Amino acid sequence: MTQSAVEAANRENLPVTEDDLAAITRELFAGMLQLPFEETEAAKCVGPHLKSSVGISGDWTGVVSVVVSEALAERIAATLFNSDSVADGDIRDSLGEVANIVGGNVKGAIDKQCSLSLPVVEEVVGDEDGSGRWSAYQCDSELFWIVVDSQ
Repeated sequence: MTQSAVEAANRENLPVTEDDLAAITRELFAGMLQLPFEETEAAKCVGPHLKSSVGISGDWTGVVSVVVSEALAERIAATLFNSDSVADGDIRDSLGEVANIVGGNVKGAIDKQCSLSLPVVEEVVGDEDGSGRWSAYQCDSELFWIVVDSQ
């Protein structure tokens, strides 16, 4: 099976649709964070960015990631901590919490027994446009992505 055939098969096995991801993201950004949010055309993710991921394992296995610019990660942290100035650790903790919320919602859409891992935050230096469902959004001028990938 070719790489593109594997990626297409993976997308068909995902527990959420584009509409589901948009609803989850809208609830998080417009509701909890009270930050502007809009869907946008999928664009390639060009680093540097921060990526926070949680794994889902059990009857369905995959990864849910949130990929944001450093500026947007700082804005999210400042919003969550209600502060104008946030430390690097707070930025990473906040982004981990965002991935945990999105991953928890995706896990909730799975009608099977699954568990959620702790979030892992890492820097993405180069381009990233791997397999899975990449949904692109915008918060003011900052692009960000929610990624769901089966494994």
